[in-house]
Amino acid sequence: MLHIAVLLCVLAIPAQAFSPAVESSSVQVVRSTSGTSGKVQKGKFVVDAAQDRFEFPRDNTIVVYFECEASDGEHALRVRWKNPDGEIVLVSPEITMEAVNGELNSYWYLGMASNRKSGTWTCEIDIDGNFAAKHPFEVVFPEPPPPPVVEVEQYPTLEELEETASRSLVWIQKYDDSGRHFDTCSGFIIAPDTVMTAFQAIDAAASVTVLFSDRTRFVTDRILSCDRLQDWALVKAETRDLPPLEQGDPGAVRVGERLMVFSTMREQGRYMGGVDITGHKMVPGFGGRITLDPEPLHVDVGGPLLDYYGKVVGIIGGSLVQGLLPDHIRQFAIDMTLPDISHFKIQATPLDGIPLKPDSPPRTLQQYRDSGVLTPPLSGTPVLVYAAITSEMSVESILRGKRTFRRNDPQMVVYTEWMKKGDMDKGSFSIRIYDVRNNMLYEGKKNEVKLSSGESKSYGLPLNPAGFRAGQYRVDVLWNGTPVWRAGINIIE
Repeated sequence: MLHIAVLLCVLAIPAQAFSPAVESSSVQVVRSTSGTSGKVQKGKFVVDAAQDRFEFPRDNTIVVYFECEASDGEHALRVRWKNPDGEIVLVSPEITMEAVNGELNSYWYLGMASNRKSGTWTCEIDIDGNFAAKHPFEVVFPEPPPPPVVEVEQYPTLEELEETASRSLVWIQKYDDSGRHFDTCSGFIIAPDTVMTAFQAIDAAASVTVLFSDRTRFVTDRILSCDRLQDWALVKAETRDLPPLEQGDPGAVRVGERLMVFSTMREQGRYMGGVDITGHKMVPGFGGRITLDPEPLHVDVGGPLLDYYGKVVGIIGGSLVQGLLPDHIRQFAIDMTLPDISHFKIQATPLDGIPLKPDSPPRTLQQYRDSGVLTPPLSGTPVLVYAAITSEMSVESILRGKRTFRRNDPQMVVYTEWMKKGDMDKGSFSIRIYDVRNNMLYEGKKNEVKLSSGESKSYGLPLNPAGFRAGQYRVDVLWNGTPVWRAGINIIE
């Protein structure tokens, strides 16, 4: 009698010879065979093309046929499928068949899938609870494709970045008309004979000295190009064989990333440190700005903002109010007269959009000063005791100072206090107010001052905020026509 049991299994496997069990008085397996298909002919199952080796996916179904001699009556059958490691991976349900005329025949199907192991599998049959025979067969699966190679970007180490980039860094030392060194900022080589820095690193200077990484110096007053509002400048200097920094993609900078800057320990050396990118925005009138946390130091202004590869993507600086260098303020005013920090926040100007190959010849710092691009330098005078911008003439208000005014505020007051020093006992002072482009918007009348020994004279000059549009401005106090003190103010609606 023929019985068909179909088993779907996620396997597929190799073939050996049929192995009968110990001969039993009631059941004996006569033969077994395997193939991929078959059909019943005259009460027996015939495999279409017997084979004991299968290749997936060409062969996706296996049929195993067992032909047995058994005593007439009912018998219980079950098969087990074992993998090449001998592990049982599937056991069929037990079925009951009736042997007729001494024949007990069955065939079993196995579906194949690609996620199985190549090797010799076996189909073992139990009859009436006893192992009767096993049929081995071989299945070959194609080797799985190798996993895709994931290329992990290899970034230079901080040590490698520092070693490579530090050769391109420079100091920018500023000198006034008298040859006095009054400020130091940073810069970097961006192209042969071209040093990039922040505009504020050259502002108010009569000349600059570029101090290279090999300690050589180059004195110059030649500027290839600059932009006061975007806060960048290209200084002409002989860079010799020192390498320029490679340019990166500022557009790839994302908020939340951590990029690299060079921080400074005085003027003696630099070390590389990380800064978090906290903002990437367009400031109307000033262009792009990248905000950093923590803020670099003033002496780092003009240095590069570097990506993970050590490529420059921005220039440290980004001031919205030029001409208000901290060392000037420390020399000529006390700390509480510092401008509103939101206007003097050290940020970074993105490198994109800056023309690195100017189409006009270089100009001198004096030419830029004469055309009003540069801020006039400050000159100290011993007769100025104190200056402040406030809203009213009370001691508390004068000491506290004020930087932000509304246009409908009743007044803002420029307070100055003067005292005789040595033979200097007279002169005149006046007030000038400039916009962010260094255009003079207001010039007050000259106030003649005569000073006596042992006493000071103070003046409070009121101004109407309504006379100015909302924006940032610079207030200069002049003594005998020369700026001696300045501060920034912010006027809002």
